[in-house]
Amino acid sequence: MRIRSPFVPACLLALLAALASLAAPRLLAAGQAGDRERTMYVSAVDAKGEPVEGLGPDAFVVEEDGRRREILRVSKAIDPIDLALLVDNSAAAQRVLIDMRTALSNFVTKMAPGNEIAVIGLADRPTIITDYTSDVKKLSEAVKIIAMPSSGMTLLDGLMETAKGLKKREGPRAMLVPVVTDGVELLLQGRRARDRRRRRATPLRRHWALPPFGRAPHT
Repeated sequence: MRIRSPFVPACLLALLAALASLAAPRLLAAGQAGDRERTMYVSAVDAKGEPVEGLGPDAFVVEEDGRRREILRVSKAIDPIDLALLVDNSAAAQRVLIDMRTALSNFVTKMAPGNEIAVIGLADRPTIITDYTSDVKKLSEAVKIIAMPSSGMTLLDGLMETAKGLKKREGPRAMLVPVVTDGVELLLQGRRARDRRRRRATPLRRHWALPPFGRAPHT
């Protein structure tokens, strides 16, 4: 499927399109009517990077297998987000711990109102530090990460396990946000290909946060 617009991807919008042949999502988004309609989330900014307001259906083109689909309406995306923060608290995070804590604290303070956030540590095995909540005080305490000495990072396991948990929650929107370093990844080699296939089939949005001197993990 392709979505085309004269704008480039930050003002989050919900596109309601009549996509009859698409597989059904986990849960129909708010305001959606009829089992032949599907909601898609997109973003748009102008040439200066400013959010674009007032876009209508004619501002977008949605194609599926080369066939153009009808866009019924466009509105601001106001559905709450189930957001999972997967934080690298392995030994490799020790050198960036102060900056990581500051950034995570600012992030949860901004994002918690109206959304549910969970904090998962990745040292040696995925561990829930704080389950999904919108309590800023609780989340601010959770992101005071302590690096575990002599430990490796379990990013791929964390992605898979967290994605399964998000699917069970059946929220209208879900997002995975790994905050990682270039530390050692712990994963049995025999499971890597299988987990990659499963991860590709998981309908969740992922965003990476990396220290400025780090490099993206090999996934």
